[in-house]
Amino acid sequence: MGLQELETLVNQTATAGEPFERGADEAEQKYLSSLAARPSTRTICEVGFNAGFSSWAFLSASPDTTVVSFDLAAYAYSSAAKAHIDEHFPARHTLIQGDSHTTVAAYAKEHADIRFDVIFVDGDHSVEGARADLEDLRALATPDTVVIMDDITPWLWFGEGPTQAWQEAIDSRKILHTQYFRDGEPVDEVSPPAARAWAEGRYAF
Repeated sequence: MGLQELETLVNQTATAGEPFERGADEAEQKYLSSLAARPSTRTICEVGFNAGFSSWAFLSASPDTTVVSFDLAAYAYSSAAKAHIDEHFPARHTLIQGDSHTTVAAYAKEHADIRFDVIFVDGDHSVEGARADLEDLRALATPDTVVIMDDITPWLWFGEGPTQAWQEAIDSRKILHTQYFRDGEPVDEVSPPAARAWAEGRYAF
């Protein structure tokens, strides 16, 4: 019920002409929820809050999880989504507004003792931006942290940057790649067609 309310709220509050990316679809929400439901998962970090669907997937999966989101949050529907999530999951979600290329590093510096169990990267989709987010978030990870790079869809314009940044990190041995997912199913490599595709791995230290 709460997720349907969130979807309705987002549609109602989106300003005419405002760019809107729905975010995680049903298959990806199910995957994100499965990560949050693991006994080893307590703290989750994401770059890219947008309309709050990924945060909802994380928070609804387990009463023990907390989520910190980094996002520009410049749209009316983002504010509405944040309020809705706070109503349903009080004191479990933090939204840090601003450019992740500044705010992630600042957060890591101010919270030197904090490390996250899951990190979800779905922010700046340029190759430079995805590369920077992936590198900046390393300071908030441990060797056991599960790292997900969203939009591994190089045949689409918004997937080119994340795909290249992820492959570069593998090639430079900064990321230990474990699995690709296409529409929720594990695959050895991602190829079209796919509504959503992402990669999972861990940081190499």
